Formats: sequence, structure tokens, C-alpha cells
Amino acid sequence: MSRSCVCASSKWSLSQLVAEVEEHMRQLGYRERSIGNYRGIWHGFVRFAERQHLSQVFSLKVAERFLASRGLPPDRVDEQLQGSRAQLRAAMRILTEFALNGCFRRRYIRVTETTFPARWKKCLDGYEQFCIAECHTSQGALRKY
Repeated sequence: MSRSCVCASSKWSLSQLVAEVEEHMRQLGYRERSIGNYRGIWHGFVRFAERQHLSQVFSLKVAERFLASRGLPPDRVDEQLQGSRAQLRAAMRILTEFALNGCFRRRYIRVTETTFPARWKKCLDGYEQFCIAECHTSQGALRKY
């Protein structure tokens, strides 16, 4: 059984956090090449924290300092980035979301549209309403079918 989220631990070292994120990415179906690209950035982050004698446990402040050291100050988060700068921001977003929530949401997934029979659609609509009302799931977290 694959897990969608894990209990995020504030006691994980940065290296443990990276290992957990890598495993989560495998479970989400990321290719090893993509994971390797992110791993390079995360190992750079771990080395940065070590060289700067910063906490070896994840914190937003350390992540922001790392991004700023790479030319991405936190006050420019809306800026559209290309290439390696976009990859750097994405890698740190994934690490941050995982550290805070125990999971992260894949971005830019294109799912082919599926047409369900009317009786299934009614059931899915009911389940969606249950998730929103009882589980406090946000509308944006639910995929449309």
C-alpha cells in the first residue's frame, strides 16, 4: 500500500528529510532522473546549512537564506523563472511542503479527461461534497473528472 502523506517530523535531520522526500517522489511516480536533479539541489542546500553552521533541521529561514544565496530572495516569489532557477525554486517548494505537511502536490500534471457513467458521477459528486464538508478538504485539492 503506498502512502500519500507521512507524518512530518520536525526532528528529521536535513539528510533524513531529503531521503524521505526522494522516497515520496518515487511513490508518486517521478522518474529517477527527475529525482536526481532535485537531489543535487537538496544536497547543495544541506551543504549550505553545514558551511553556514545553520540548523541541521529544516526551517523556513534556512531555506530562504539558501534561495537568497542563489539569487532568489523571498520577496520575489511571484517572479516567473526559467531553467535552472525555476528548478531551484521547485525543488525548495517540494522540500518545504514535505517538511511542513508530510507530502506535496505535483504540479502541471495533465490528466486525460475521463467520462463516467451518470450513476458513477452522482456517487463521485457525493464523495466530493463529503470530503469538503466532513474532512475539510479544499475545493482546489479535489481533482475534477
